Amino acid sequence: MVSLLLILMIGCTALVIYKSIFNYFLVSAAQPNSMPFFQRFSACHKFFFQNWKAPVLMILISVIFTGILSGISSLLGKNIVIDVISTSLAVFADFFIFSFFYRLYSVNNSIESTKLDDNDKLIIS
Repeated sequence: MVSLLLILMIGCTALVIYKSIFNYFLVSAAQPNSMPFFQRFSACHKFFFQNWKAPVLMILISVIFTGILSGISSLLGKNIVIDVISTSLAVFADFFIFSFFYRLYSVNNSIESTKLDDNDKLIIS
């Protein structure tokens, strides 16, 4: 029983670390830059190990939310309305997680917003 619990804990820890690094990588891929793949991949690992508390908490909240949605969906049976609602909520949660990691990545990298062209300034003023 203890070995099963240990394997479960190691598996959950590995899953949380994997999902966090994966989300950091997706966010870094969304930002246009000229870094090669392996440099982005190592930067994602560096970001995760520097700031691991907030991503781990967000991934745990996401896993718990997805588990609750799956439990409710399985309790209510095969119903297309319930499936559509639970899938829509899961997609919304994934979008929220991606937005959270994007904001965390942009704060860590001090990504500045794009500056307006001279033409845009003339139109606004």
